[in-house]
Amino acid sequence: MFQRVAGIAILALSLAACGGKEEPKKERALTPPPVTVSPVALPKASPEQIEKKWSAADLATVFKASDSIAVEADDAGVILSRVGEDDNISGGRTTGAHILIEGSNELDYSNETIRISVTAKSNSDTPATFQVAYSTARKGNSQWQVFEATDTEASFTFDYKIREGHDGTPDYIGIAVSEGSEVLISEVSVGVAS
Repeated sequence: MFQRVAGIAILALSLAACGGKEEPKKERALTPPPVTVSPVALPKASPEQIEKKWSAADLATVFKASDSIAVEADDAGVILSRVGEDDNISGGRTTGAHILIEGSNELDYSNETIRISVTAKSNSDTPATFQVAYSTARKGNSQWQVFEATDTEASFTFDYKIREGHDGTPDYIGIAVSEGSEVLISEVSVGVAS
């Protein structure tokens, strides 16, 4: 009888020590499923669809200022000046004043070598340094291309090859100016380099 009582007592103590409950189930970390983009193939852009030109009369409506670069309308185009101390970032919309390239999110520009031209001059007698970038916003950008404008209007041009891949975001042309400089932009164009 003593053994029976002792056995029940040990069992009771064991259950009390465990709280009389089952061992808790281990939590498992849930890993979210990988995000997969199912890109929709866009129609290939023709050279005619890529070609865009903005003259002096258009620039005041298509150029958007940024936190760093102000845009002021002028009869001869737009005057860009630095108003903030942010770093110049050439990706996304850029941190410069920028033009959104209409239709670029609806057409495939992959593997095209794009030629960007900016007609500009310093807005004073002193030469003015400015930078231009072409950004796909998602597939890369040209990095800032640095130019120096004098008081004589000139065309500044560079080429950028767009990488292969699907991208449903718009492309941008960004322009930034150096501290203390003002640049008058009278024309901007983009097209396929020949």
